[in-house]
Amino acid sequence: MIAHLTGRPADRVGVTLYEFSHLDDNRPRGDAGYAALIELQRRMGESFAHCGLDFGTTVGDPNVVLEGGADLAAAQQRVTTLATPRGELKGISRREAGNITWWQVKPLIETPQDCRKWLSLPPRPTEPDVQKVLDLQRELGEEGLVLLGPGDALGLVCGMFHFDRFVMTLLADEGLILAMLEAMAQRLNDGLRKVCGQVRGVCVRFWGPEYAGAPLLNPGKHFGKLVVDFDRQPIRIVNESGNFSVLHCHGRLAEIMDGIAELSPTALEPLEVLPAGTADVSMRQLKSRLGRRICLMGGLQATELELLSPEQIDARVKEVLAAAAPGGRFVLLPSSAPIQYPLPPRVVENYRACFEAAHKHGRYE
Repeated sequence: MIAHLTGRPADRVGVTLYEFSHLDDNRPRGDAGYAALIELQRRMGESFAHCGLDFGTTVGDPNVVLEGGADLAAAQQRVTTLATPRGELKGISRREAGNITWWQVKPLIETPQDCRKWLSLPPRPTEPDVQKVLDLQRELGEEGLVLLGPGDALGLVCGMFHFDRFVMTLLADEGLILAMLEAMAQRLNDGLRKVCGQVRGVCVRFWGPEYAGAPLLNPGKHFGKLVVDFDRQPIRIVNESGNFSVLHCHGRLAEIMDGIAELSPTALEPLEVLPAGTADVSMRQLKSRLGRRICLMGGLQATELELLSPEQIDARVKEVLAAAAPGGRFVLLPSSAPIQYPLPPRVVENYRACFEAAHKHGRYE
């Protein structure tokens, strides 16, 4: 995997489930379909071990895919409460039975007054558990890479709102949102310095940039101000410390490729590309514009793995690799992990076809 991230020669393209593996404590359990998928990942894919750390940002992703120890057959609810000098903030997330994704049902922030409550919070002294990362790296050896997922300032701030309310607040009082981004960025960067000063060879995933891209916002107006200006420093902290920065950005990429190139992350994922209805660039365009300097990770839509046949998956992977594999720096992965529970046999067979096709069509001479 390090060869793909750094552009060094590799035997074949990378392929991974990415969201979970046999190395993860939070992997789905108790279902034969997921067990087969995770074994497939172990045998044929590049594996990541997700490691949760407290970076001092006060919040995480309210729509997190999975948390360890969950009884997936039963619905669950999680309440987050923040006591601030100006009053309490309360958010609620819920996971329905048979689904591994949590969804925010009541955001922490609903009004400008709530924004000011959050801004009244003093920076929270924190010492991330770096030893946890070092122990996990030692345990993994050559079997996989540690993946941290702190998010970026935009993702962390936007995640405290319902998105429509975030947009309305941004348009009504941009200065208020920028103040929140500044405060969050300071917390995040302080936490990153503490972690990256002590570890090497770890992937750090920044989710959040898509909130300033199309079709959610006008990227020409907002991507530079909300993403590039705030992500430049954390990406630099990660890259200059000998770790790997990973920018996570769904949606349309045509208008933000220049901004991504300016940020210069180690990797970009999950690459929604044409003919997907959510995309506006082809894999060849992405490879030409970004693929010489940035490891491209993605290329398949999760819906393709749910709906197509194994034969169609083989053909689709071959098509993606024809555009993305030349020159290296490419890892095949889906736009998201499966969220159904239990996992249908059809999906397992399509993932098997995907991994086999990557090995068959993705060999380098």
